[in-house]
Formats: sequence, structure tokens, C-alpha cells
Amino acid sequence: MTPAGPPVVELRSVSKTFAGVAALRAVDLTVRAGEVHGLLGQNGCGKSTLIKVLAGYHAPDEGSEVLVRGEAVTLPAAPGDAARWGFTFVHQNLGLAEGLTVAENLGLSRIATGAALRPLDARKLRRWAAELLAEFKLAISPDELLDHLDGTDRALLAIVRAVDQLRGRGPDAGPGLLVLDEPTVFLPRSGVDRLFGLVRDVVATGAAVLFVSHDLDEVRTVTDRVTVLRDGQVVAQAVTGQTTTAELVSLIVGHEVVQGQRAAPDRSGPDRLVLEGASSGRLAPVDLRVRGGEVVGLTGLMGSSYDELVYLLSGARGSFAGRVAIDGASVPASRWTTGLARRSNIALVPGDRARLGAAGELTVEENVTLPVLDSFTRRGLLDQKRVRARSDELVEEFDVRPRRSDALFATLSGGNQQKAVLGKWLQTEPALLLLHEPTQGVDVGSREDIHALIGSAAEASGMAVLCASTDYNELARLCDRVLVFADDQVIDELSGAALTEGAIARTVLQGSETTTRGEQRHVRDGADRG
Repeated sequence: MTPAGPPVVELRSVSKTFAGVAALRAVDLTVRAGEVHGLLGQNGCGKSTLIKVLAGYHAPDEGSEVLVRGEAVTLPAAPGDAARWGFTFVHQNLGLAEGLTVAENLGLSRIATGAALRPLDARKLRRWAAELLAEFKLAISPDELLDHLDGTDRALLAIVRAVDQLRGRGPDAGPGLLVLDEPTVFLPRSGVDRLFGLVRDVVATGAAVLFVSHDLDEVRTVTDRVTVLRDGQVVAQAVTGQTTTAELVSLIVGHEVVQGQRAAPDRSGPDRLVLEGASSGRLAPVDLRVRGGEVVGLTGLMGSSYDELVYLLSGARGSFAGRVAIDGASVPASRWTTGLARRSNIALVPGDRARLGAAGELTVEENVTLPVLDSFTRRGLLDQKRVRARSDELVEEFDVRPRRSDALFATLSGGNQQKAVLGKWLQTEPALLLLHEPTQGVDVGSREDIHALIGSAAEASGMAVLCASTDYNELARLCDRVLVFADDQVIDELSGAALTEGAIARTVLQGSETTTRGEQRHVRDGADRG
């Protein structure tokens, strides 16, 4: 555990009420210098409200008290107070600007606060950005457009910018607070490891970090202490190393969560998906058969091409080599397109649901009915009453909250967004459902709901499912077998008693060594593994 110093921020009896509904109820929270403090809870528990109180976005109720480095501050906070207190925030959307360079994104906060870079000197800005990137060992050009960066580099860039803001307060200002609000949601494991290295560098300077995440493995890896919120109240505060994952799950949801294993599907039916020599510029040829009701996992380290099949089969990455057969209809993969994938009744739930899986500026109703609008159209006219009725049914069936079809999709929590996206595609009764990281950034309760929805839909409809994920626990619980990728090829297949979280992790981590020895294994028909 990191040795903790004096409190950087203390919340005492902080409450917040919206239209008579309590979002926070007398919350006490202390975050100390030199520690990473985890803030946990299901969506809707009050985490976001608490962070917005710290940022000065929400004024807490009367009687609430906030102390910064031991001194009470005036509430409600005025605009800019959080920055003056030494609080910086990195949210899930990162707050970076498309179309600007890396240097310009790094300099935005300094320019906005009238710091050293005004008037703007492009050469000085570039030189300063290059030095900052080098200091944090980020191999990114300051001239690179943000649009060209992957998710990992974007997240690291946002954190480096926030750290620079902390340091810009001067050596006598006292330790600051870095708030990380789910910054790892769309990061690969390698990116998470790099981010955690940066977090450790931050606390080594004496600053405090408040880390919000649904990923309990991440929480246990990087935090020193945790606070758990439920229904707006603190239900537990603990030293991370003295709690188990199971205990944290029970505290978060309010009861013991029993994590079941999927029953083996009936593999006597016909193949829904057959791949023969499917390959791309990156992916080595894959032969694969998936029967109706079967959930097949795809996993590996980042760069292993574990997720390549999902996007190739959706048509999102253009044509490829080999042959594809859906329900017996075989076509050359060179003719594969997005349109052919949809006509073949293939549905994709992408990893970045907010950007690629839905339109945040549209309502839940407009999003979930998009694939079936033709069925509500007659003579070119859309029957709005039937559209609303259908969307209301889906919201109810998939337990999307709030139960309002007219709610903007962007206002939903991550778990409810994912349930809405799943419902949108499951209503089409796909022959093949493609999933990429289906529960990343989703709270524990919604995670259980999503797994149940996928499993029951596969069993009831007889669809085939391909699930590309780097969550080994998810794969072990959700899938009937798992294909492990390394160096752009399938190196192993796990099923039955061998399909455990530990076995998947070991196979993935040993994968590069295995392929180096040339021990690639062939993927067999699922029926052969039964």
C-alpha cells in the first residue's frame, strides 16, 4: 500500500437532492496525498454526482462541507474554484479536440487559463509539448493530429495534460487531486498497464488520485483504499488489499452475486456459421464452424488480431480471403460487404458503443427501432404510434433505465446503453451476433443482466454468437469454447473443464512463445469438442 499523507480533500455529510430525489446522502469521503482512492458503485449510485460536486458543477445541499488541504471552502463553488484548489479531471470522453494536433491539445488548458503560452507561439508550443511527451515517455509526435491516435494514446495524452495542470500550480501550492472517471473503458490491457504506470508516477509526486472504475481487477491493481456507494450513501470504506473481489461485488450490488456457468448448448443442429480459410492482410487463415445456440469466444493480447473476425464478418473492414457460409449459403469472402452481412442477418455490437453502436444525440426510441423501421412504414409513411409501442416494449423487455423511450441515448448509463444496443439487434433475430467487449465500462449488476440476455437469446433463438473480449472471467462464464489468438493466428481452443479464467489467461500470456515454437493448433468443429 502506498504511504498516505495528509488529506487533500475531505467531504463531510455531503448531500445533493434533485427535485426531491436524493442523489447523495450525507457522504463522507477523504482522499489523502500519495494515495490512489477507488470510488465504486453501480450506475446511478451517485458517483457522477459526487464528482460534479467536486468540480463545482453541482451545488451540494445546505449542511454539506468540503475541506481542501484542511481548510473549509465556500459552497457552492464558483466557476474555476476547482482548478484553483488544484483539482483536475479526466473523464471517460477525455475532453480532447478532434482536428487539433497533440501539441495543441496539450496546450488547451494553459491557453484557456492564460498561462505561459499566450499569445500563442506555435514553435514554443511544439517545443514545450515535445519535452512534456518525452518526460512521460510517450512516443507521440507533437505534430500528430489527434484523429490519428488510438484509444490508449488519447487517454495517456489526457492524463499528461491533467498532470501538467497539477504541476502548473507551483511548488508551494500543496498536493493536488487528479480525478480519473473511467478513463480505461475503451483501452486494451496493454493500454491500461501504461496508464497505471502513469498514475503511480503521479502519486509518487505527492498528489492524490480518485479513481472511478467498474473493473474490479483494475481497482484491486491500482488503488490503495476504496469507498463504495450504493443509493447515494457510503456503504463501505476499506483498504483494497484487505478485501476480496467477491466482497467488493457484494458491497456494490447489496447482496451476494452467484456467477453461474452457461449450460452446454445442443450441438446437434446445423451450422449457422462456417468459415473456410478466412484471412485478411493481418489474419492468418481460420477454419471455424459455429452451431446454433453456441457462444464462441475470441481472445488474445492487443495486436494478436483476436477481434479481426468480428469486424471482417460485419463487413466493416472490407472484403477478405476464404469463404463464408451463413445457414448454408456460401459465398467467396472477396465479395463480402456490409450490405451482404446485413442481408445474411448478421448483427454487430461494437466495442465503442457510444461512437459506433448508437447515435447519442437521438432518443432511445430512434436508436432501437432503426433496424426495423421498414416494418413500421406503409406507402412511405412511418407509423409513429407503432414505433413508440415497439420501443416501449424493448425498453421494458431489456430493462433499460430510465424506462423512457424519449430519453436521449447519450444520457443513459453505460450498462443501459449496452442493453439498448443489444435489444436493438436481438429483436431482428440474427443468425449470427457479433460482440466486441460487450461489458466494458458496465457496472456489476448490468454486466450480469447483459450476460443473461446474450445467453438466453442464443438458447431461445438458436443464433450463433462470436464474442471478442479480453475479459477472461466473462469468456469463461459466457462462452461454450474460446479461441485464443497470438501473432495474428489461432493458437489454441479451450472448452469444457479446460475453459476457466485462469486457463484462458495462461494460454494468452504464453501465446507468443507458443507461436514462436510453431505449435499452432487447428480449430475444430464445436461438435467435436462436445
